[in-house]
Amino acid sequence: LWDSTDEVTLQNCKELLAAVVLTRWVQLLVACRAISAIGQKLLPIFESTVSMGGIFCVTAFTFSAFLHAFWALGVEDMTKSEIFVNTVRFLLVGDGDGIDMVLALGDGTVVS
Repeated sequence: LWDSTDEVTLQNCKELLAAVVLTRWVQLLVACRAISAIGQKLLPIFESTVSMGGIFCVTAFTFSAFLHAFWALGVEDMTKSEIFVNTVRFLLVGDGDGIDMVLALGDGTVVS
């Protein structure tokens, strides 16, 4: 919770700023549907994402399960945000570097 002396602004809370910026860009994209040249091309994309809602839900729950498990096991010198980024790299990106954090879970050493 914020103290009454803390100044809560978007510049002081970068996560909130990122969420607001993302939301505004999505709102702009939705507003572009009214433009006939753009809207006719966007409508099939919007309709296809609605039908993929189930797979997004399953992916979100699976990601959350892995993230919670990784936070519970933890690595002593890694913050929760670093574990989050490495979980994204391990499950979604597939660049091969996320496995280093997974191999280090439980024993507290980071493999380099």
